[in-house]
Amino acid sequence: MALWKRRRNRDEQPPRRPEYEVDHTVNSVWELILGLGAIAVKDGKPELAEDNFRQVMNSGDPDSAPIGAFNLGLLLDKRGELTEAQDAYRRGLESGHPEVAGMCGLNLSEVLRGLGDIEGALNCLRLVAATEHPDHAPRAAVNTAQIALEEGLPDVAERTFRQVVATEHPVESIRAAYHLSVLLLGNGDLAGAQEAATWVLNVDRNEFTAAAHFVIGEVSLKREDVAAAELSYSRALELGDEQIAALARNALRDLVG
Repeated sequence: MALWKRRRNRDEQPPRRPEYEVDHTVNSVWELILGLGAIAVKDGKPELAEDNFRQVMNSGDPDSAPIGAFNLGLLLDKRGELTEAQDAYRRGLESGHPEVAGMCGLNLSEVLRGLGDIEGALNCLRLVAATEHPDHAPRAAVNTAQIALEEGLPDVAERTFRQVVATEHPVESIRAAYHLSVLLLGNGDLAGAQEAATWVLNVDRNEFTAAAHFVIGEVSLKREDVAAAELSYSRALELGDEQIAALARNALRDLVG
């Protein structure tokens, strides 16, 4: 059966755009066609993959059709054919499939958000949240909070981030805590920003570890604790990706200068 690439455990960070994966256990003809479609993607034959996924989507099979819709949406999304991708994702979202509906809703919301349809994106996220899926619902909540920030609603964003942090979801609570720390830092709430960033650092090393060190460096600098700021910036520089490392490097340069 062809599916998006599933995490082996819930502690792993889900990809922004899930990828294809082939499961060689086949229980129906539709699962076989899904598998052939996924192989076609890997072999660089997108037209064949599209035909296979579309067949499955239109099959009406309650288990496989939503997966076909998701995989078709993903394929079209990557090709920039956003109108057709929306249609496929929407069919998956409306299927009510316990796993696929939420993934389709999350991806559809990203497409709509990119096109400037904020209300449409928020509506998708509401539908995903309503599924109460243990992974998809908290991710939808974090995405909703980020949109609230973009729309000039920091109070709504803060409240939503805090709600997700309280869930202690192994992935989304960390993402929410980091974004909360940035929001509070911008609002001048240094104690709150440090608390949220420290929450991120108290979890095993994750994708936000370096950025959380940078936030604490900023908090320390605003408190005029140069030694603490230098230590945090140095950790951010050591652990961060190119973007965070550049910010930390500049901050350290400013301290010296």
